[in-house]
Amino acid sequence: RGDPMSRGSSLSALGRSLRVMMGIHDGEAREEQIHKVKAHVAARMPRTLRFLSAFLGELIGVPFPDQYDEPLRAARASAQLMQSRLQMALEAFVRAQAEAAPQVLVIEDTHWADDTTLDLVDWLLGCHDLRFVVFAFARPDLLQRQPGLWDRRNVTRLTLAPLSPVASDRLVAAVLPHAEPHARANIVSRAAGNALF
Repeated sequence: RGDPMSRGSSLSALGRSLRVMMGIHDGEAREEQIHKVKAHVAARMPRTLRFLSAFLGELIGVPFPDQYDEPLRAARASAQLMQSRLQMALEAFVRAQAEAAPQVLVIEDTHWADDTTLDLVDWLLGCHDLRFVVFAFARPDLLQRQPGLWDRRNVTRLTLAPLSPVASDRLVAAVLPHAEPHARANIVSRAAGNALF
């Protein structure tokens, strides 16, 4: 879920959802968080790729110690290398799970999602042999901020029209069954087809 309060934070929306998937809670000891990342990865990825746990840790805000991890230390010294390693780790993680079942990512309020999440999703969508699909729900202003979002990918855009007056009236009647007809008509008129209004 995109969040307007954390769009500029270092932890992406994708990172936050992976934290939840791994059962990591704020306030836990770092050693416990690292253990959970390693256990989650060990259960889902082949042994040869488990070194990527540290990079998934970077993505989800669980920093692993790097004194004995030269690849992690090198990536921390280079933003470009770190971006490459994060992409590699995320792709390997999703790919390992996609072997068992196609993976579906649903993003609510994409217009508030951070650029890191949008870039990483773009990377995954570019892996043409990956059984991975994204359903992203957003307000139209997303394309003002990111005009070419995922244009290089196989994207289908559906624009939702406002609710018709009849559908709006049904919705109002379902929520307010005892409302007078003129009150319902006033609500429908003011909402202009937007269910939230």
